[in-house]
Amino acid sequence: MLFDDVVSAYMAAKARKVRPNTFEGYESAIRCHLMPRWSGYELEEIRHDEIQAWVSGMSYGAASKAHKTLRQVLRWAIRTYRLRIWCETDDVELPKPPLRKAKALTERQLNSCIREWQGEVWEPVALVQSACGLRPCEAAALTWGDIDLRSGEVRVTKGRHEVKGTVYVWATKTEKSTRVVVLPRYAVARLREIRRDVRPKPSALLCDLKPHSLYARMRAWFHRRGLDMSAENLRHTWATLAVKAGVPIETVSMALGHTDINMAYSRYVARSTDVFRAAQKRFGSLVLGAAPKVKLSVA
Repeated sequence: MLFDDVVSAYMAAKARKVRPNTFEGYESAIRCHLMPRWSGYELEEIRHDEIQAWVSGMSYGAASKAHKTLRQVLRWAIRTYRLRIWCETDDVELPKPPLRKAKALTERQLNSCIREWQGEVWEPVALVQSACGLRPCEAAALTWGDIDLRSGEVRVTKGRHEVKGTVYVWATKTEKSTRVVVLPRYAVARLREIRRDVRPKPSALLCDLKPHSLYARMRAWFHRRGLDMSAENLRHTWATLAVKAGVPIETVSMALGHTDINMAYSRYVARSTDVFRAAQKRFGSLVLGAAPKVKLSVA
């Protein structure tokens, strides 16, 4: 079977089953990576060593996306058409991933930002996101009715997405992404002030800008102040500062809505010597507290 024909059939099948933003990701990978390399090939002609050479010449991110999409297309074809061929994408080694370091604001920077956000149309979104570690799409989907300003509870049940100019609202990514988080007191107090001035309906969004416009305005605001930050980095900021404040990584992971605790550790927590310094202070107190009260001297 010709690879081009398989891709057309695969995309037609996926268009009926997946969300538009997911479909757009498949479409991008096929257009940018798969078709330039494999167009005109018969499926039986696609070999493991050629795939290995193909992904080895890419960055980790591009290679991961391209390999995953090619694997899905081939496995779908083998399953759908009952082909008696081996999926040549198996055992392909991807380039080594780069060390990921989350970009996050310091506590002083966040404190300053919170004050300077006042009056911005997107202030309520940034305030909640930075105070709870929400995904940008989750914060963009919040309505005033999702927030209980007596208890500080925020119900996270959906995300707001924009695909080619059209806005969609879908349920959260996973079962654990649907959660209830709690705002700190300063955020509750400020949201009460905003609500008192605006008097929104419960169904009203915290900010009715389209997601892409919302994120662009936030990024531009940071850029004007010399900060290379985005809406996503407010999520990183909450996770980093929560760990620095002594919040257990398990709690951080639950608040972020992750299914795997390692995700919070590896992707969303910027390493900080302050975190280790605080840990060692507690460690030292534990060790010395368990020992006889003797004066330690250095020879």
